[in-house]
This record gives sequence, structure tokens and C-alpha cells, in this order.
Amino acid sequence: MLRRPDALLNPQFFAEDGAVWFPDAYNLGLHSLFVPQAGYLHSLTRLIALLTLLFPFTTAPLVMNLCAITVQILPVNVLLSGRFSAIPLSTRALAAFLYLGLPNSYEIDANITTIQWHLALVACLLLFAEPAESLGWRILDVVTLALISVDGPLGILLVPVAAVLWRNRLGG
Repeated sequence: MLRRPDALLNPQFFAEDGAVWFPDAYNLGLHSLFVPQAGYLHSLTRLIALLTLLFPFTTAPLVMNLCAITVQILPVNVLLSGRFSAIPLSTRALAAFLYLGLPNSYEIDANITTIQWHLALVACLLLFAEPAESLGWRILDVVTLALISVDGPLGILLVPVAAVLWRNRLGG
């Protein structure tokens, strides 16, 4: 709210939010999930656009912005969770503060067009975190890693990282 009050007080479509994601969801429905944009499926973005169809058109930008904010703050929740208990809480809190206070990041705040950057950070954090023990964490891990794998090029870059971490955790 402090960084982009307009995202909540005067929500509007941002870039592809109104030019691609919402119109495709409205015109194509579920088929929009299989229409690539710039060579990638942008699955999470398109799922959020489909979700907005459940609300009146006038609230669609707000719903998109709220979903984007949720994904944007997800790395903070993961970092501050017990899965990173090996790192002192003060260090994790400082990292979370720096992430949230990153200057000159207006274009990646509170919009679903650039949500893949935040999703990639969540995926990277989940890969480096302690293995998930609860069902909720396992679901988050699987959903996040599946979405980033088909969302864009960042998922491709995480595949070798995941393979090395998996191999090391198996003791090989």
C-alpha cells in the first residue's frame, strides 16, 4: 500500500493486464491457458485473469492487483518461515525488508504482467529451503515449481539448480 497506493485506491489494468491477459480470458476462456505470449504460456498470469471473470468488470483490475501483491509478498513469507531456520531471523528480516523496500521497482509492483519475477524468486527460495514436511508446504512447492516451469524462461534456469540440489540431498 505504501509503495503503490494507486494499485488499491484507483486500480487500473497495467500493460498486458488489460491488453492481453484479461481480453484473452474473456474471449477465449480456459483455452487462453494454452495460447503462448512471446513464446511462453504465462500460466499464473492467465489463471489470475480467468479468476477475475468471476467478479464484475469494474473490479477486475483490483482483483488482479491483489493477486499480484499476494505473489509479490510470498517470498517474504517463505524467507521468514521455519524452512530457513538455519539463517538467523535478523538476517532474514533484513533481506525481507530490502526486498520489500527495493527502490525504483514501480514497474514490477502490484501487477500481474511482471508476476513471473516474483514467482521465480519464490521458486528459487523453495528450492534452497529445508525440505517441506507439512502437506501445505508440499502443495506450495509443487504448484510453484510447476507454474514456474511453464510460465517463462526463468523456470528453465532453475532446472539445473533443482537437479544439483536434489542430487546433493540424496547424498550423491
